[in-house]
Amino acid sequence: MPWNLLYSTTFERMEAQQAPGGYLYRLTSRATEDASAEQICLCFVPGEQFAPVNVDVPAVLVNGDLAGNAKVGDTLTCTTGNWDEQPTRYSFHWRSDGDPVGSDSDTYVAAAEQGETAIDCIVTAYNAAGEAAAPPSNAVEIDA
Repeated sequence: MPWNLLYSTTFERMEAQQAPGGYLYRLTSRATEDASAEQICLCFVPGEQFAPVNVDVPAVLVNGDLAGNAKVGDTLTCTTGNWDEQPTRYSFHWRSDGDPVGSDSDTYVAAAEQGETAIDCIVTAYNAAGEAAAPPSNAVEIDA
């Protein structure tokens, strides 16, 4: 992340950047204009945390593989995807052609009533600052 300049004089410069859980400040001080006498102080100040932000969309795996259709009885697994802002837990919402199917686990066994439908998963991430849902995962066709 880039440093944001807060102030600067001939002998001092203060910069800051957001870090997980707060802010990092960097103070550069020079006793003279000679840069070889430079001293740097870094300090962390706890601050506002932000709700999770999805970086990579979750994916549904069929029997551990990303490609292919599923058959009735196959186990589907939903990955969490990748997130910024340090989520502490996740919830999973499986859908069949956009309708909820009632499972809240990261795995789902394709049932006979899902034959000829597409199953996907929506992941919600949580931390102390809030929650956010990722876009739907890839859809997996269930062969009858």
